[in-house]
Amino acid sequence: FIALPGEVLDGNDFIDDARARGAACVIGQKNADFLVPDSYAALNKLGVYAKDHSPAKRIAITGSVGKTTTTSFLAQILQQNHTVVAPENSFNNHIGVPLTMTELSDDTEFGIFEIGSNHPGEIRTLSNLVRPHIAIITKIGTAHIGHFGSKKGIAQEKAQILHALTDDGIG
Repeated sequence: FIALPGEVLDGNDFIDDARARGAACVIGQKNADFLVPDSYAALNKLGVYAKDHSPAKRIAITGSVGKTTTTSFLAQILQQNHTVVAPENSFNNHIGVPLTMTELSDDTEFGIFEIGSNHPGEIRTLSNLVRPHIAIITKIGTAHIGHFGSKKGIAQEKAQILHALTDDGIG
């Protein structure tokens, strides 16, 4: 259990409940097995560790629309003949992406990651965690335009995924 503090609720307040429900280990900022100064940073480090120790080819998908559908379809196709880790639902934010990364293992052949954004800078940050071998941008629309100012601003944000590609990566 990773106790993440939020704007309304603090995961550190649920540590005892997590233990009662069978959590084998607790990472948090108080009353935890592993005390950390920042639970979000700890989650990111766990995700990066799993990524760095897995042979999986990583595919990252972003766009204004079609991310979840493309992620789901790609996972279904690849799962026919390969071991695949893919997000549940739309796990495409600062919690969901590193959480999905923690599922990568020695036998994972493909890791598929949905990268979402509603504020400038999020695509680059999340993509740098994943460091994809393949980056896919679905469609640029006007979702969250208020934070980006224009469709061009949204396109520039989504294009940040390409800067995080591995040296031999393709977009």
